[in-house]
Parts: sequence; structure tokens; C-alpha cells
Amino acid sequence: MKDTGLKKYTKRNLFTRQCIGEALIALLDEVPYDQINTSMICKKAGISRMTFYHYFYTKNEIMNNYIYEIFTSFQRIISCPITMDIIRDYDYILQAIQFFDQYASFVLTLRKSGQYCLLLDNVNHYFEEVVAPSYSGSLYDLYFYSGALLNVFVLWEENGKKETPEELAAVMCRLMKNPCGTKE
Repeated sequence: MKDTGLKKYTKRNLFTRQCIGEALIALLDEVPYDQINTSMICKKAGISRMTFYHYFYTKNEIMNNYIYEIFTSFQRIISCPITMDIIRDYDYILQAIQFFDQYASFVLTLRKSGQYCLLLDNVNHYFEEVVAPSYSGSLYDLYFYSGALLNVFVLWEENGKKETPEELAAVMCRLMKNPCGTKE
């Protein structure tokens, strides 16, 4: 979760930022990411270029902000501090699957548009910011788990969610506890 300075914004400012993000996401369904420009985003969002530049300078900033807001929403619904033990817990994993499933089209759009790295970078940053302070292990562990959770979730979405969230959570929980499938 990259610092986007959101604490200084009012609800109206946050709404405008969200509209800009949603405009960019909508454009991704129509135009390749590298062909989207500021004018197209402004037109889709119904804002002026001045308003756009008041909030953002680049498309990546918009995406990072949008992803940051998703993770911030997830943090608000989690009732306990997020630690390495918690992220390996079945109930946490199930809650994460169910929460992030509502953003499936966004995630799949990022993947399809070749911008999956933005999502992965933000997931890694989230683990560094939220989990690392209470974790005495290696940063490699955190990156391993964040990438594993994201990739398994995306594969599940791309494959049409053939398993129930509960079944996927059980698989992910097993993998989180024993990632290499060795005997414990």
C-alpha cells in the first residue's frame, strides 16, 4: 500500500479520486493501457485536466491509489491485527477470498491489460507495511506468501471459480502452513 496521502482528503475528494480510478479501469476494457492518455481519462470521468492533475500525475498513480483503497477497505473489516499467523488461518483466508472476489473484474482487467505487476507490487507492499512490523522472519517469507495468495486467487478467478470459496480457502490454508507439501 503505497502512501497516497489520502488522509488529507475530504469525502468529496476521495469520491473524485475514485471516479478517476473507475474511469481508467473502464477504459482498460476498451483500450490497451499504454494507449490511454490523460484526455481520455478526463473525458470518461467527466472532469477537467486541471482536476485530474490536482489529484494525479500518472496512470500508475491512479492504479496504486485504487488498489490502496481496496486494501484499506479490507483492513477495516478485519477485526484483529494482521500477523503471519493470521494470514495462514482458514477464517482469514476465507474472508480475504470473499472480500477480494468482489473486485474480480478489476483484477482480471489488470491481468488482461498487462498491468498485473501493479497489483503484485501493491500486495507485496501491503505485506511489508501491515505484516512485517509484527513478523520476525524474513521478508522473503512475506513476498512468498503474498505472491502465492494473489496468484492462487487469480487462477481461481480465471478458471471460473470451480471450487467454492471454502474449498479454495482450505487449499490455500494447507499451502500456507506447508508450502512445499513436505511431511510435517
